[in-house]
Amino acid sequence: MQNLLINKAKVASVLQVAIGTPETEFNNFINEAQSFDLKPLLPEAFYFDLIQNKAVEPYLKLLSGGSYTWMGNKVFFDGLANAMAYFTYARFIHTGPVVSTSHGVVQKTNPYSEAVPLEERRSINLQKKREGMMIFEDAIKYIERNQELFPKYFQNGACRTTEQKASGFKTSVIK
Repeated sequence: MQNLLINKAKVASVLQVAIGTPETEFNNFINEAQSFDLKPLLPEAFYFDLIQNKAVEPYLKLLSGGSYTWMGNKVFFDGLANAMAYFTYARFIHTGPVVSTSHGVVQKTNPYSEAVPLEERRSINLQKKREGMMIFEDAIKYIERNQELFPKYFQNGACRTTEQKASGFKTSVIK
């Protein structure tokens, strides 16, 4: 497992996560969100620089969010850590209740609860990914408006526009 940008406590501070879910198990969802949702959206050199320097400025502010001045206006953004929380939660909701056992893949239930249908979990998954992308796009605006702080993002013309990055999450209804 790679160096994770967030932890279960971060996700739980933003969205409702079951206390009983073990941290090590939840880290798998964080790792998947970081590797499969965040990494493809960022230039490679920038992504690895972010991972290695997450605890120092300017990456610390990029992750935690905050405010900055743009064209005379104070702008607020939530930070990449919150986007990661939404990406992680989307993965957790979709596959979290599914457990691999010696008897095959099962969904654990008990007499006091009823499993949420797969279609509803898919809907929540897509909604949380969309919300995560909105937060991500605000963080990218912060990067683009503070280019001098993030030279690796712009290195070798590697960055893509926010619209190009967001296209990976667009959905349409098939009739």
